Amino acid sequence: MNPREIWIFVDDIEPPFVREEIVFHAGKYSAVRLISRKPLVLGELEPYVKSVHHISHQRGSLKQLLQFRLWFWLIADLLSKGTSKAYLKRWRYKLSYLLRCMGAANELIPLLRSHGDNKPILLSYWFADWALTLSWLKAAGQISAFYSRAHGRDVFEDREPKTGKLAFRLQQIRAVESVFTVSAAGRDYMQAKYPEYASKIHLQYLGTSDQGEGAFDPSAKPTLLTCARVRNVKRIYLMPQILQHMKTPVRWVHIGDENLKATNDPTMVWYKEGKEALKAISDRVEAVYTGPLPNAEIFKFYRENTVNLFLNLSETEGLPFVLIEAISMGIPLMATDVGGCREIANQSTGILLNASPDPAAVAAQIEQFLESDKNSIAFRRQVRDWWSGNFRSENNLMAFVSMATKSA
Repeated sequence: MNPREIWIFVDDIEPPFVREEIVFHAGKYSAVRLISRKPLVLGELEPYVKSVHHISHQRGSLKQLLQFRLWFWLIADLLSKGTSKAYLKRWRYKLSYLLRCMGAANELIPLLRSHGDNKPILLSYWFADWALTLSWLKAAGQISAFYSRAHGRDVFEDREPKTGKLAFRLQQIRAVESVFTVSAAGRDYMQAKYPEYASKIHLQYLGTSDQGEGAFDPSAKPTLLTCARVRNVKRIYLMPQILQHMKTPVRWVHIGDENLKATNDPTMVWYKEGKEALKAISDRVEAVYTGPLPNAEIFKFYRENTVNLFLNLSETEGLPFVLIEAISMGIPLMATDVGGCREIANQSTGILLNASPDPAAVAAQIEQFLESDKNSIAFRRQVRDWWSGNFRSENNLMAFVSMATKSA
C-alpha cells in the first residue's frame, strides 16, 4: 500500500466508474479524501473515504483581483490560439470563473498545509474547474504536482457551444503533471492540439468489475436496448424511425429518463410523436420504457433478460461507459463512429455505424445481425473475453495507479 493519501477532486460521485475507482484507491493508498464544491452523500462509500471537504468556490477578494498573475492569465487566455469574437465577448465570465477557482484555491491552502511534509497525490477527476484551481495552486508554489482524468466535453473543445474553446486550457495543460484521457480519441485530439505537451497526455481506460454474464435465450423475441437520458445529442429519437423499417418482430427496451418535459426542444417533441407512431406497428414492435434505473438494477436486468443488441446512436461522445457495461455482460454493440466509440464497438464486439446513420440502413443491419453468427452464445463469450482484456477495471486502475505514482 502507498503510504501517501490520495485526494480526489470531484463534484459528482453518482457515476458508477467514479464510485468503483474510489473503492479501488482506498485499498492502494493510506486514505482517500474527497474535495467537492457540492455536498456529497457517500452511502456505501463511507467506509472507504476518510473525509469529505466541501469547498465553496466563492469568488476571490478585491486583493486577489489586483494580482498580476490573474490578469496575466486572463490576457494570455484571451490572446491564445483559437480565440474567436464570441470568446472575447465572454471575457467577464472568464474573469469571474478564474476568481472562483482562486477562491477555492485559497480555501484549500490551510488544508494542504495541515498535512506538513506528507504530501498527498492530487487527482482532479475531470479536466475542468478543479484542474484550474490546482493549476493556480501550483503556480503559487502551494503544490508541486497534480494529475487529472479527462473524459469528453472537458477534452473536445470544438463541442463548446458558441466559442469552440475551453477557458484557460493552456494554463491547465502547462501545470498538470499528467492527463489521463479515457479514450484514444481524446488522447490523440489533445496531443494534436497541444503537441509541445504531448508527453503529458496518456491514455488510461476506465473499466467495470465482473458482474457476470447476461442472459441469452435464442428462442425469445429479439430485444434491442438503449440506455441514456433522452437528450438531443443521444439521438434516441432515431429509434422509432429505425423500428418502422423493421420486418422482424422485436422488443425495444429503453432505460433512462425520457425527459418528457423538454417540450421546447423539437427533437423531444418528435420523440414523443415517434412513440405514438410505434403504436401503429405494435403488432411487430413491442416498446418498453423502464425509466431511469440504478446501476445495480441495470446489471440485474441484463442477467435476467436477453438483450440481443445494445444500440448507441449518439452524435457526440467521449467513451460511453454504458458500452463498457454492456460488453462486460457479453452483450453485442451497435454504435455510431463518434468520439471513442470505435474503441469499444468493433468486429470483436459488434457493429460500428457511420456517424450519421440512415434509419432504414440501420434497420437492415439489425436484421442482418439477428440472422448472423454474432447473435449467438459463442460470439457473446467472445465479447466478454474482449472486455476482460481491455476494460476490466482492476487491470486498468492498477495501471493508472502505477503511472500516477511513478512520476509523483
